[in-house]
Amino acid sequence: MPTELPKVVSGARKNSDISPTAPTYRIAGIEINTSRPCLTRDGEEIPLRPKTYQVLLVLIAHCERMVTKEELIDNVWEGMSVTDDVLVRCIADLRKAFGDDTKDPRIFRTFPKLGYGLIAPVEELAAGPELVAAPVQPDPPQRRWWLIGISAAAMAIAACAAYYFTRPEEVPGFLETAWWKLDEGQGRTVTDATGNTPTGQLAGSPTWLPGILGQGLSLQGPGAAVTGKANHKLPAGDSPRTITAWIRPSSTFLDDSAIFEYGDVASYPSAARFSLSLRMDGLTGFGSAFKGGSLNSRHPIQANSWHMVTATYEGAPKRIANIYVDGKLDSSSALSAAAETGGSDWAIGRFLESKSSFNGMIDDIRVFPSALPPARVEALYRCSSALNDSSGYYFMPVLKYAPELAARGEKESSASIVNTNGNDQAGIQLARPDGDCGGWSLRGANVGQHIQISVDLLTPSDAAGHITEAGPFFRSRRALAGEGIMGGQSAGYWVQLDSTGVVRVKCLNPWTAVAISQPIDRFDPAQYHHMEVVARGEALQVQVDGTPIPFQQNSKVSATVSIPEAWAGPPRVGKNEGAAGIAFAARNRGAAGGQVARNFVIKSL
Repeated sequence: MPTELPKVVSGARKNSDISPTAPTYRIAGIEINTSRPCLTRDGEEIPLRPKTYQVLLVLIAHCERMVTKEELIDNVWEGMSVTDDVLVRCIADLRKAFGDDTKDPRIFRTFPKLGYGLIAPVEELAAGPELVAAPVQPDPPQRRWWLIGISAAAMAIAACAAYYFTRPEEVPGFLETAWWKLDEGQGRTVTDATGNTPTGQLAGSPTWLPGILGQGLSLQGPGAAVTGKANHKLPAGDSPRTITAWIRPSSTFLDDSAIFEYGDVASYPSAARFSLSLRMDGLTGFGSAFKGGSLNSRHPIQANSWHMVTATYEGAPKRIANIYVDGKLDSSSALSAAAETGGSDWAIGRFLESKSSFNGMIDDIRVFPSALPPARVEALYRCSSALNDSSGYYFMPVLKYAPELAARGEKESSASIVNTNGNDQAGIQLARPDGDCGGWSLRGANVGQHIQISVDLLTPSDAAGHITEAGPFFRSRRALAGEGIMGGQSAGYWVQLDSTGVVRVKCLNPWTAVAISQPIDRFDPAQYHHMEVVARGEALQVQVDGTPIPFQQNSKVSATVSIPEAWAGPPRVGKNEGAAGIAFAARNRGAAGGQVARNFVIKSL
């Protein structure tokens, strides 16, 4: 059945014909008014043909997924007989209007022979502007007029924004489908913590030794391995999957050896077997034993030290494989041959048909029935490494893009957080390890309601004067790695310092600017600025470089901002679970970035 969408009517229309509540969307800086087939960028109109505009509306309505060609034709042409070429032309027109590149798409993604998808975040704009600066007359140097005209209207996050910023919590692919912790420490059997596979048996003479998380196995020696049956619970065929393990290889690589392999033991080489392995040259291998069905890492694993190796496979249609080392992407490529994983045998420490064992230690092997996103891979690494990024917390990536997390220096009170993506929302949430870092434990921590935040912020501008923003958020929900903090089930406040020296306080749900400061005198966006935030009850106070910041809120000027639980309703729209972190944004998305937060510390009051 066709999707219900606003009809685009060509020709002249009376003002009375246009609904005052017709939603307006914004994608990559372009506004889309659903009352007429026209786009607007910085006040300049970009006309579109009505059918092209209808295609855009269908993609917006289903921005969380791929839309098939049949759906698009059914919704836009309503039973008319049209060819795929007509649809291809509409997509080409949309790419031209948005400045999207077919070779490096950021707005519209083509799924060959299947359909199209809108992959850029979508914002639904409310009736009023977020902030409006009214013109003022010049004043003597000793006095500066306040920026006025703060609108109480909120900018709501639309369905696509909910997808990018508040991904649903219950995603089965985030749960391990098999998990060998190798914590037994004695005996000849190994248990899958998920209960999905029968008990595995030790072969040869492995040795139990301290691992990265509890115990681990040293598999040196002829035929040393763990073998078992999978009861067909592991990802089969060409389906998505992730395999991750901690390894500590010895200095001598005697032969190519598997870290973990499963599938059909009967034949070799075969697309029916799938493995994560370590080659003689120290490179990580991942994929099937069939030509064109595997990927190698670009850099060798360092011997005699622990490393987490993670490999993800997206399955059809693109069959993208990725290899991560210590939470960072090392190599990525599309596999030319499909996996055809079958059978039920599995082995830890050697290939199914081989007697050559892994020369070193292995610990904590997990298999997931999905290709884990980069944020979850990095969160798993930072959690299981027990990194102390700040006062006993590790930094867990949230929002659409993961920032770069630099190692904590000896004289620094936290690791540094850098927005290397430079164009979209990025950030971290404080999290605590729970012991074994299970899939559902990779979420933010409750740091409390009454807190003091200290952080050094860099919010650079570029040659064109584009503005970047950075600052702490608090009283949010405990998001999972890679999820969002705005709208949806979130809550809390975000204190932003921007490139002009203006400080804003925004409510995360409903998404609203609640207070604004005047620009800080002689503010230098190329320098770090120290921010102190104190939130106690419904009162918020901010200092920058040791000076209290006065804010305008509801036509009043005060050094204290009122921060009630707006999300608590009625109706209740979000969860305040005491989570906190740092978030980055850019006023003109895709134009500027480079924000940094360092020495980030939170104390309970």
